[in-house]
Amino acid sequence: MGVAAQCPVCGAPIQFRINTTLVAVCDSCDSVIARGDRTVEQIGKVADLVATRTPLELWLEGRYENVRFQVVGRAQLRHGKGGLWDEWYLAFDDGRWGWLAEAQGTFYLTFAVDGGGVPDYETMVPGCTISAGGGSFNVAERGEAEQVSAAGEIPYRLVPGSKFRFADLSGHDGAFATVDYGDGSEDPTTYVGREVTLADLGLHDAELRQNALAEVTAEAVSCPNCGGSLELAAPDQSQRVICPYCDTVLDADHGTLKKLKTLRRPKVEPKLPLGTTATFDRVHYKVIGFLQRSVKSWGVTYTWDEYLLYEPRSGYRWLVCNSGHWSFVEPVPVGEIKCAASGYQGAEAEDGERTYKIFTTGKPRIDYAVGEFYWHIFEGQRTHMIDYVNPPYMLSREEDDGEVNWSCGRYVTYDEVNGATDCPVARTPAAGVGANQPYPAKDIYVFWALAAALALLATLVVKAHQADHLAHDERFELTTHFNKDAAQVVFSKPFELKAHQNIIVRADSPVDNSWVYIEADLVNTETGAVAAFTLPIEYYHGYDWKEGARSKTRYLSAMSSGTYLLRMGIWRKNYFRKSYATIHVSQGKFRARYWLLLFLGISIIPIGVAIHHRKFEKRRWSESDYADDDDE
Repeated sequence: MGVAAQCPVCGAPIQFRINTTLVAVCDSCDSVIARGDRTVEQIGKVADLVATRTPLELWLEGRYENVRFQVVGRAQLRHGKGGLWDEWYLAFDDGRWGWLAEAQGTFYLTFAVDGGGVPDYETMVPGCTISAGGGSFNVAERGEAEQVSAAGEIPYRLVPGSKFRFADLSGHDGAFATVDYGDGSEDPTTYVGREVTLADLGLHDAELRQNALAEVTAEAVSCPNCGGSLELAAPDQSQRVICPYCDTVLDADHGTLKKLKTLRRPKVEPKLPLGTTATFDRVHYKVIGFLQRSVKSWGVTYTWDEYLLYEPRSGYRWLVCNSGHWSFVEPVPVGEIKCAASGYQGAEAEDGERTYKIFTTGKPRIDYAVGEFYWHIFEGQRTHMIDYVNPPYMLSREEDDGEVNWSCGRYVTYDEVNGATDCPVARTPAAGVGANQPYPAKDIYVFWALAAALALLATLVVKAHQADHLAHDERFELTTHFNKDAAQVVFSKPFELKAHQNIIVRADSPVDNSWVYIEADLVNTETGAVAAFTLPIEYYHGYDWKEGARSKTRYLSAMSSGTYLLRMGIWRKNYFRKSYATIHVSQGKFRARYWLLLFLGISIIPIGVAIHHRKFEKRRWSESDYADDDDE
């Protein structure tokens, strides 16, 4: 049941629809009215709400996790570094209150939990890991904010103009939390939840409004210094605008443009003009800002360009060009990152999909800027940056006072960039190897592995169909004679051979510090086809040595099927003694060296590519601050 009251300031009627509402904002005079046991009192007056492109409005109804809720309150809060964000208050049918924060087109729904055990504000260092509400979170930001304006019903005692300290936490898989430290006079309150979409909340009307707002053209304004026409793509989110005509820095933090100062600097022409449309992943972004940044390392200054992209539903992205190498960059929640201690050789970072190796660290500065930006930008501004690479991706960590941000850049070619934009992009020849540039011929390794596997499979199939079998086995008596140059000629009995199978002939003889030499012809008795080969057998030994063997094997190529015999001439050292020789003829023996030769044949090009790939990686890591010995 609701409670009706009168505004103690203007007398207008006030309705407390929710029993647990603590304050309500008078629609007539913007007074913040607190409800007591018997009376109401004014605790301040809020400023008018700043118009934003929010798709939400008061009194919308939705459903989250099968529980109905109503949007009953709204507050606008100003960040200590500038910029506003909206906070909406959802009254659930089960008696809970939900806090729905809206910033840069992203929504975070949280609920109050027991805040005991969270660290003090001073120890909430960005990047550190803490436990809150039964989950593990990384500290994304620590800062201060001010209550500026409000509307509807609020579940806490909102005091206009009051300031409070907070810490935003990011967890895995979209988890999010905020610790509200207030002014420090009371225990902190912890709110735990996750990032959500309007569809998750069942706010279908708001979804339609969001899509409609995304189609609205940019807001046309004039530079207060030169009168030049400016089109602001994100007027409700931009905090600084730098006029491209007169280089005047304009404050856009309060809904209107206010001149701060005019820069005196040489002009830099961006490759992508402001207003250019760039399409990535089927999202049409608009180029709204341009930065030129630099960092100095070992006495050398490295410069690169960054283009700020914006689309109302998707938010902000970056397009970076460094020495002719392009990357499309997207934000990554801090809680998705697992990072070893940074600042030493071999440090790594993980984002849940891949592992990255540390590449460079530095403190880049902004040398030039033009366009609109969502933070208080100024020339000479520095952040502490660490880059990790796993080509074609680069994971980057940037930290300034009280906040840490992670982003993931994907390498894109000039042709991809040129094809993604609605105007031609000036080509800059790529210098060296980009930090996250993928090796262009890397796919050959996949084809090589497939070819090797197919070759092995084919070999195994052949082996399975050509089982080793004995075709002929015969012993030949070697008689004595007294002409050492004369050969004993013998013929084998006829035997059958199959087609398409190799032929293996092995000769054995009990030589001892002696030798036997056989010249043989394998003769097809039907066609007369002949395959000639030799079988030299020798075996010598002494007290502590030996060499040779008492057998010799020859492999012959397959011949046509038919009846064969062996015609042999046999010479031997001990021709004046009796001896013997045994001949074994078999077929279908598997020879691994054929597969090895085939494998080496299909590996020649991949081996050459691997050598070139190694040189490519050496060139990449020659630019790194953290090259391993293997990379040098």
